[in-house]
Amino acid sequence: MNRRSTHEGDNQPVNKDIVSIILDSMEKSGQTITPSDIRDIAFAGMIAGRDTTADALSWLMHELHHHPRVLENLRQELTTKLPKFGDSESYVPSLDEVQDLPYLEATIREVLRLVPPVPTIPYHCYRDTVFPDGTFIPADSAVLLSTYSTARLGSVWGPDASSFVPERFLDANSGELLKMSTTEFVAFSAGSRVCVGRNLAMLELKLVVSCLVSYFRLEEVSGQDVTYGSGVTIRMKNPLMMKVEKVSSSGC
Repeated sequence: MNRRSTHEGDNQPVNKDIVSIILDSMEKSGQTITPSDIRDIAFAGMIAGRDTTADALSWLMHELHHHPRVLENLRQELTTKLPKFGDSESYVPSLDEVQDLPYLEATIREVLRLVPPVPTIPYHCYRDTVFPDGTFIPADSAVLLSTYSTARLGSVWGPDASSFVPERFLDANSGELLKMSTTEFVAFSAGSRVCVGRNLAMLELKLVVSCLVSYFRLEEVSGQDVTYGSGVTIRMKNPLMMKVEKVSSSGC
């Protein structure tokens, strides 16, 4: 806040971090900003963005180990579209480069569908509401949306709803991503309460997964009891142990 006050009105450029951008938006809407607001925004960004992304990476590595076909398709896309992975051991794709990887995004979407970062989303019903199927929700009711359960509804996702199939997010003819609204893919919630960090989370996952898959072969250590742990997020009960082997420049 001191920095913002110091530079206010002097037309000097100020570095824009995520907290500053949010504070700018609050100021423009006439909201009062306190030191506790800044603390809460920074804390929420660190905590909400850390565990959820880390959990998603763990579950994705687990799924890729048990679905070698998906892993091979993913490696093929990365090799074809980002050949620099084979020319350098320190190459990291740019933000723009990872946006044109439909199979990678479909793979990430699929693990977020099956293992959503937050398995239940709480709502409060302020007025009597009738759902399209006739279900009546009286005013002042607490409602929990189970994104974990809805991801396994055959009526929504088809008979293979419980299976790990990234292709469900791709056009069968073009191979491009299917356009979906946030109400169709609810891993990040939807509406006015949609996760503000969803684009950042997807970007982080794309960058990390593309590098891990391109530079390393990861094999899950056998004999592990990979199961869910209790908490706000769907984390693994125990750390996922992997054998890591470096991939040579020839891809072997």
